[in-house]
Amino acid sequence: MKHKTTIRCKEIHPHIHRIILPLPGRQPGPVNAYLFTGKQTTLLDTGTSRTARHLEESLRQIGIGFSDIDRIILTHGHIDHYGAARHVVKRSSGRTAVAV
Repeated sequence: MKHKTTIRCKEIHPHIHRIILPLPGRQPGPVNAYLFTGKQTTLLDTGTSRTARHLEESLRQIGIGFSDIDRIILTHGHIDHYGAARHVVKRSSGRTAVAV
């Protein structure tokens, strides 16, 4: 059975967007990523590599592409928070900095 995927991206404060990314299965639930725009564009967490396309679609909704992200901050070592970081860095030709 396929689950319908809902892509949600919402500006929760000026220049701060919350992106809700799906996870396969029932638990633990979706992953929240946050995009901070301003002098630098920063992505806090990325979701899994399987949700990279969902992340890209959500960013596109607000006019941002992977190549526009200056840095990624990963909050912790669970794959649902860092799994798509490689995709973002690759699409930015390696110019996106990653901090853990």
